Amino acid sequence: NDTNNSIVKEKENKEIDSYSGTSGENLEFGGPIGATALMIWSHYILFYFWYCLETNNGQIIIPLSIESLIYHIKSFINLLLSNAIPSSQTWLAYASFFIVQLVLAATVPGLTMKGLPTSPDGKRLNYHCNGYLCYYICLFGFFLAHFIGLFPATHIADHFGELLVASMTIANSSTILWYLIGKYTKDPRNGNYKSSGSIIYDFFMGTLLYPRIGEVDIKMVAECRWSWLTLMLITSSFAVKQYQLNGYISKEMLGMIYAHWLYSNATVKGEHCIPCTWDMFHERFGWMLNFWNVCGVPFLYCFQTLYIFKNQEMLTQTNSWTYVISVYILLTIGYYVFDSANSQKAYIKIQIKRSTFPQVPWGILANPKFIHTPKGKLLISGWYKYARKLQYTGDIIMALCWGLFCGFTSPLPYFYALFFTSMIIHRQVRDEIKCKEKYGEYWDQYVKTVPNVFLPSLSFFSDLLKGKLHDD
Repeated sequence: NDTNNSIVKEKENKEIDSYSGTSGENLEFGGPIGATALMIWSHYILFYFWYCLETNNGQIIIPLSIESLIYHIKSFINLLLSNAIPSSQTWLAYASFFIVQLVLAATVPGLTMKGLPTSPDGKRLNYHCNGYLCYYICLFGFFLAHFIGLFPATHIADHFGELLVASMTIANSSTILWYLIGKYTKDPRNGNYKSSGSIIYDFFMGTLLYPRIGEVDIKMVAECRWSWLTLMLITSSFAVKQYQLNGYISKEMLGMIYAHWLYSNATVKGEHCIPCTWDMFHERFGWMLNFWNVCGVPFLYCFQTLYIFKNQEMLTQTNSWTYVISVYILLTIGYYVFDSANSQKAYIKIQIKRSTFPQVPWGILANPKFIHTPKGKLLISGWYKYARKLQYTGDIIMALCWGLFCGFTSPLPYFYALFFTSMIIHRQVRDEIKCKEKYGEYWDQYVKTVPNVFLPSLSFFSDLLKGKLHDD
C-alpha cells in the first residue's frame, strides 16, 4: 500500500509540475550566446532609435565609412551625457511610479482569480485582477497632477532620454535581484529551479517562477501595467507637449493616442485571463520578461509617437484626411479581430463576463464546437474555425497601423510591425511544439481541421458574404 501510495503521489506531483515550469526543457534563443546577443541588441536598438530621433528626426542613420561611424559614436556619447543622465527628479518620479503601482495592485478592489495548481501541494495562488481600475486611477492622477501644477504631464517628453536610461537601469538591476532570489531561496513553488549551467542564460530566462511581494504578482503587474501604462503615459505626454507648442493635437497624434489606448485598455480589461496563461505558470521572470516590460515595450513601441511629434509639419502636408481616416478604420478592424478572438477563447476557459469597456460583438460564442482530447478542448468555432491564430493577425494589423500614421518617408516607424511579427512567428513555433507534445495525435487532427495559422481560410470570406459569420 505504501508503494502504491508513493506511485500515485509521484504521478500527482508530475501533473502539478507540468503546470509549474518544472519540466525539463531545451535551451531556447540560441542558448547563452543567443541570450547575450539579445541583451546587447536590446540596449543598442533602444539607444539607436532615440539617437535617430534626436539627431535626424527619426530618419535612419547608416554610417558608410569609418570616419562617419566614429563621428556618430562621439555624437551619441555627447547626447547621452548631455540629455540622458537621470536627474534626482527623474529618479524620484520613476520610483514613485513603481511604488504607486504596487500599492494600487495591493489595495484597489477588483476581481480575484486563482492560478493553475503549483508544486508541491497543488495550491492555487491568488491573482488580484484590479488592473482596469488601477489604469484609470493612474491616468486620472497623471492629468490631475498636471492641472494642479504638481507634476507637468510634459515631464516625460522633456526628459525622455533620462527616463530611458533610468528604465534600463531599473530593469537590469531588478533582474539581478530576482535572479538572486530565485537562485538562493528555497520556495517549493519556484518550479524546482535547476541551473542550465550558464549564469548568463539563467539570468536571461530567469530563476523565479512566481515573483511576488505579498500577494502582488510582479510578473503580472509588469506585463499588464508597467509596460502598457508607461507607453500610454509617454504618448499622452507628447500629445500635451504638441498642444503646448502648436495649440492643437494633430490627427496623427490622436491616432497614436487611440492606438495605444486600445491596446493598453485591452491589456487591463483582459487581465483576469492572464493567471492561467503560459507566461504565468511556465515562463520564469528573467531578464527577457523584466527588461522588455519595464523598458523595451514602452520606450521602443512609442517611436511612432515621437516620430509624429518631430515631423508633424511634414506629415500635415503628406497625410490627407482620407488617408488618416482609412488608417483609423483599419486599426479599428484589427482591434476588433484581436479583441473578439481573444475573448472567444478566454470566455471558454474562464466563463467570466465583465462589464469593462469595450465589450465587442461576437466576443462570446453561443454554441462553440471543439475537438475533445484527454488534455483539454481545442476550439474550432468562431474565429478559430478559420485560422488557429487569428488573434495574432489582428495584433499585427494594429502594429502596421502604428507605422501607417507616420507616412512613408522613413522605414523606422515600421520596425515595430516587423519586430512584433517576427516575435509572434517565434512564439507560434514554440506553441506548435508544446501543443504537439501535449495533445499528440489530437493536435494533428486539429491542424488538419484548421490548417490556416494567421490568414483566414476561404470559407471565412464565403461565410462573410453569406452573412453566416456569427452562426456560432
